Amino acid sequence: MTKASLIRLEGVAGCDPVGGGNLTSKRPSCAPSPQDLSSRWKQLEDRVASSRRVDMTLDGDTANNFLLISDDLRSVRSGRIRHNWQDRAERFDLSICVLGSPRFTCGRHYWEVDVGTSTEWDLGVCRESVHRKGRIQLTTERGFWTVSLRAGSRLSASTVPPTFLFIDGKLQRVGIFLDMGMQNVSFFDAEGGSHVYTFRRVSAEEPLHPFLAPSIPPNGDQGVLSICPVMNPGTTDALVHSGEAK
Repeated sequence: MTKASLIRLEGVAGCDPVGGGNLTSKRPSCAPSPQDLSSRWKQLEDRVASSRRVDMTLDGDTANNFLLISDDLRSVRSGRIRHNWQDRAERFDLSICVLGSPRFTCGRHYWEVDVGTSTEWDLGVCRESVHRKGRIQLTTERGFWTVSLRAGSRLSASTVPPTFLFIDGKLQRVGIFLDMGMQNVSFFDAEGGSHVYTFRRVSAEEPLHPFLAPSIPPNGDQGVLSICPVMNPGTTDALVHSGEAK
């Protein structure tokens, strides 16, 4: 399989994980400087602070059959044995990924995912109508707004062509801020407090879902993605506003 088909296939060892369109020889989009990232982070701080933390879980009905999901529905990793879960229209049959719950129709929402020491992952949001069957490509044109990590250091956004990102240090906890009103989704280093990337003109014509794809082939505990729990429920930054999520 060539680099031109960055598709995560069920049960195919050695394939590049899901996440990304075609990597071509075209010059990639210029990545912002660390100074620019810091400035953007400060501009977004007020909007993030005014949002409510999402008490999110994983939607097992969408999970690929090779995924292992924890009992509390907050952690996921890929396994070596295929489950015989019921075939549903909403389940991804070839792509090793899962959606989060709730879905979003309006408002501002923030959540964090602990990626630990995983060297490959895809995180972000997608349209409710994205294809769940067969091969998928993580690109904005196909309704995926994601950031991906490859080989432990190659970070990119799912633009067309991909935008390669450069940050100081290693991401261990990723903050994701979705502003449906502004049609933006932003990614942050939640531990370092820096801005990583913002997608603009994100479609709000239909509900959006959180999207997670762990490393493949299975990489033990290093391949676990964990949704960070809301620590202080009932406070202004704990839960989504009533009516903003369904």
